[in-house]
Amino acid sequence: MRNYLVSALLFFNLLAIIFIFSEYLCINLNGNNTSTLTVSNQEIKRLIEVQACSNNMVCYDVLLAIGPIDESMVNQILSSITKKNNKPICFLSQGGNSASAIRISKAIREYHISTCLADKYVLKGKQVLMSSQDSKAYCQSACVFVLMSSNTRISIGSKATVGIHAPARKLEFCICDIPVTSFGIDDSEILDLIENTQDIKHKVNFYSLYVKSLQIPNKEMYQLNSSELNDFGVFNEFR
Repeated sequence: MRNYLVSALLFFNLLAIIFIFSEYLCINLNGNNTSTLTVSNQEIKRLIEVQACSNNMVCYDVLLAIGPIDESMVNQILSSITKKNNKPICFLSQGGNSASAIRISKAIREYHISTCLADKYVLKGKQVLMSSQDSKAYCQSACVFVLMSSNTRISIGSKATVGIHAPARKLEFCICDIPVTSFGIDDSEILDLIENTQDIKHKVNFYSLYVKSLQIPNKEMYQLNSSELNDFGVFNEFR
């Protein structure tokens, strides 16, 4: 009986260790899905009204989605959408969860929302939030699929960077997904997003960009040059 109790205790201790370790991995690899971020020494919401500007300060009112593409960003974007007169959504993101990116992409298409990137983003009071001059105005990884999902993709200026690589592989657990690099990935939702692109030219460009991304190892990030941005049709409106 005593041996049974000791074995049971060891088993439950092992389960507790596994759970704590998996939570640690989830927090550090997937982010903590917070609704705010600290940017330029101030705490701001992940989705915020700003002015998106070119380097010569020609500016437009937009919503700016900041940080990882995750469920927190999904919820904030979905709660901001109205049936009409939605502002363009610019992205300042290093990428994130592909499932969250797909959800945002579908909403952008359903409500005909424009996506955008800008040279810099300015808060009220003319405080520059992020600027391409310090290499912080960017859209990378899963963010690029969200950017490309819109029928209207706006470039405000010409200095923001677009980075691609192969989608991350992941192990799926009931409490979180842990990114790895040696397991297969289900590309069906990404391919469905591309297939459901109505404009034929954009569909071809979108697929070509996806194929290009598969050639870049996930641990690397390839920055598209101006010629590639044009060839892949990343933007179709310029301001």
